[in-house]
Amino acid sequence: MNNGDVGGLRGRGRGWQQIDNQPRELRRPRILPEDAKDEAPKSNLSAEAKEWFPPNYNPQSAQYVADPAPYRGGAPQRFSVQGRLRQQEGPYNFNDMTFSLEEAENMELRASENIGNLITVMCEITFDPGKFDVLCGPLVDSFATTLHDANYTRPLVDAIVNQSIGEPNFRYNGARLCSMYDSVAAPDESTFRACLLER
Repeated sequence: MNNGDVGGLRGRGRGWQQIDNQPRELRRPRILPEDAKDEAPKSNLSAEAKEWFPPNYNPQSAQYVADPAPYRGGAPQRFSVQGRLRQQEGPYNFNDMTFSLEEAENMELRASENIGNLITVMCEITFDPGKFDVLCGPLVDSFATTLHDANYTRPLVDAIVNQSIGEPNFRYNGARLCSMYDSVAAPDESTFRACLLER
């Protein structure tokens, strides 16, 4: 062991031996024949093909029946699983959310129904954000007549904020929904914005 002895080997590490072998000569690269260099690999694939199928796939076995109504609610037809599920669902029925001024005595009941509808729509949007435009337009319209009253607007704000806190996937759509409600009235007289800022 070298403990600082003068003249001893230093810094070589364990098992190091000085071998006077010359490095081996590198092998020569393999030389390809001239005709192999010019010949490109042959393929039966085409860049103009619409779709690629594996060799063992039989295109006649897959029969696709087109939907007689290619567009539902203005949305384009989708061929994904999510799109097919969306097409199988019936359109949302917002007739229950209508409000008329002749029913002023039922305003409390309507407000609680609208909050219930809001919660249902928010849960639906959390799991399928693509339905936002279809569901939120009529929902905002159902609250439009009560947005001037802070007593009806506070539960609306609370429901949206609570859903945004509880469901991280809803936060972006919650902000979009708040923006829609805020745009119903002018910014200086927006009760929704005032209630949201109080929260």
